Amino acid sequence: VTHPNTTAADLERSIVAGLRTRLQQLPGLEDIQSETRDNKAIIRLRFSYGTNTDFAFIEVNDKVDASMAGLPREVRRPGIIKASATDIPVFLLNVSLNNPAQRSENSKFMELSNFTETVIRKRIEQLNSVAFADLSGAVNPERYIIPDKARCQSLGVSVETIESTLAQNNISVSGIIVRDGQLQYSLIFKNELRSTDDVKNVLIPVQGQPIPLKDLAEVGNRQQTQQGLYLSQGKQALCLALVKSSDARIETMRDEVN
Repeated sequence: VTHPNTTAADLERSIVAGLRTRLQQLPGLEDIQSETRDNKAIIRLRFSYGTNTDFAFIEVNDKVDASMAGLPREVRRPGIIKASATDIPVFLLNVSLNNPAQRSENSKFMELSNFTETVIRKRIEQLNSVAFADLSGAVNPERYIIPDKARCQSLGVSVETIESTLAQNNISVSGIIVRDGQLQYSLIFKNELRSTDDVKNVLIPVQGQPIPLKDLAEVGNRQQTQQGLYLSQGKQALCLALVKSSDARIETMRDEVN
């Protein structure tokens, strides 16, 4: 359960207690434990041996859906994770930089995170013996826009104008059905801001004249604020936790991963 800007006591009283009461009605439930902190909580359910976890997973989802009507409107639906003994990682694969000081370490590690996510992880998950590779320690980029306050003020451009113009230029519309005789087409219109250059070249209306955003603000990419850190032998690293396929042998998986 995640609910930002909420103390542990308020979260327990307004959300977790109600969910726990509903979930205690599940058939085959052997134990239920909850842990509540500021802004988030975890509820763990353990079922008796022999319980069909696929059916239990469906029933838990039904209970959570039924509980949503009694929770505050702004609460996001809790995430539900089904785990069993086969979900325990067999190997931990650490990925780190050889010479992080050769370039800007933050920039280089951000590149490594992207490469590990898009190449290494996907190739490992293509192996028959690997069911899943869970990535930890990655850092992600974010795009920032810092308006030139003096220039914007002199031209009469507000932050709200920049925000609304960006929203108008970043639209994706789907769900449009067009029929032509016996044929039916599903249409999607995409006008999305994909790159930094796309954002820089958005035209902002200024006193009846369009001016590129790059003339009114600094636009670029930077590393997102990290929520955690993974270390390998004292160095910042990435960790791929490899989960074995149910019918694979550990020796086979080790050889394929190598």
